Amino acid sequence: MTSKRELVLKAFRNEPVERIPVGFWFHFLELNQFNLGLDYPELLETVVDGHKKFKEDFDPDFVKIMTDGLFFRPRTSYPTITCPDDLRMIQPLPQNHRYFEASVKLAADVRALFDEDILVFFNVFSPLYHFTHMLNGSDDPSKALTYLMADPEAVIYALDIISQDLCYLVKRVFAETGVDGLYLSVNNAGRTIPAELYSKYISPSETAVLAEANKYSEHNILHICGWRGRINILSVYRDYDVEVFNWAVHEEGMNLAEGKEYFHGKAVIGGFDQMPGSLINAGNKEDIQAEVEKLILEGGKIGVIIGADCTVPNDTPVEHLKWVREKVAELS
Repeated sequence: MTSKRELVLKAFRNEPVERIPVGFWFHFLELNQFNLGLDYPELLETVVDGHKKFKEDFDPDFVKIMTDGLFFRPRTSYPTITCPDDLRMIQPLPQNHRYFEASVKLAADVRALFDEDILVFFNVFSPLYHFTHMLNGSDDPSKALTYLMADPEAVIYALDIISQDLCYLVKRVFAETGVDGLYLSVNNAGRTIPAELYSKYISPSETAVLAEANKYSEHNILHICGWRGRINILSVYRDYDVEVFNWAVHEEGMNLAEGKEYFHGKAVIGGFDQMPGSLINAGNKEDIQAEVEKLILEGGKIGVIIGADCTVPNDTPVEHLKWVREKVAELS
């Protein structure tokens, strides 16, 4: 029997597989705790314990490290930002900053839970995510657009500093933890930033992080986040240099087969809506397995991993994920 590592890598490489892989993940902290790991280290222990329980309950085909508690550079590391010109005061974090140390430790602790047969991917949020969180504590890019229109060079400067820090983090995570790839989360919530501005001013900071990851692994995933119904301009990400694409099938109105064609034949992850009350969250076995059959009929069996648009709600029974894998194995 093919190992899980080889099974997933074959899917990534668009090779025939004996069973289509399945990939789902949960958050292990509450929304208001996503950036509190440095202040409350016990939260990071909860995250590691959550991965351990997920391993025991589901035995995943591969793992995305949930960086709950360490989503973004600490807001206290930035100067007070009241106007675009203030962005020029942003400086790189010291390389021994506890944000880097805690992030590397979290990655190492989770990687150590899984043997080498399981591919493990480290989650990083794009520089724009960090930037918007710095400005307004959320991923709403409207204020970022305002600053961009007022002083694009200041925004470029800020994004470049953040990108440098993320590249340093990526370098250390690969060197020190044994992860197998990067899972880069990008988002232009509500298509707020026009495509031409995004491609010119935002994309370089994102592709720089991917270029750093590609130095260490060819197995990197781009997650175009549609969490909570957010939609994106997919065209700006189409040519990003990754092996696998994951986007919000339901929000963007692009199914797995269409997405596979759109993203130049690259492997794809997804299929299930991840909103609260959605099928994977609240459906019955018959309906969930019928959806699996529909997804495979649409997307095929080559270069496809069945998963969700984004992280599934915390109250989703693991049994639902097992129903997906059971049906996938039957149809494979």
